[in-house]
Amino acid sequence: MVLRGAGVIIDKNGTILTSAFFVLDNRLSIRVRREVDEDFWEANRAEKRPKYDLAILVLKKNVCAFDFATFDEEERFDIGKEVLCISHTANFMYTLMIVHLACQDHRLARDLEDNPTNLALYRLTVI
Repeated sequence: MVLRGAGVIIDKNGTILTSAFFVLDNRLSIRVRREVDEDFWEANRAEKRPKYDLAILVLKKNVCAFDFATFDEEERFDIGKEVLCISHTANFMYTLMIVHLACQDHRLARDLEDNPTNLALYRLTVI
């Protein structure tokens, strides 16, 4: 079985934050690649929180220094602010979600920056 999904690189080592439903417990291997690359890299599941649909994948070997997403520390996010998310999930050509922030809790972002394999027990809430 092949599952296709999307994730976000969250550190220079290529650690990936993705949806938990892409990471099956009985998977023999996980292969990832960036959209711009042809080669796949083997990855391990470092953490999975199905309740929150979050998972962390770690590459088995260092490939290169990756560009990565950063979290805003200036707390410019206001409750009700519109956020756009564009991804390429489940073989659909680019999914666009428009959501509104329901809380200003930055603990998850800070925990992930301190230790990318730490998903803690924070819930990402959108309305």
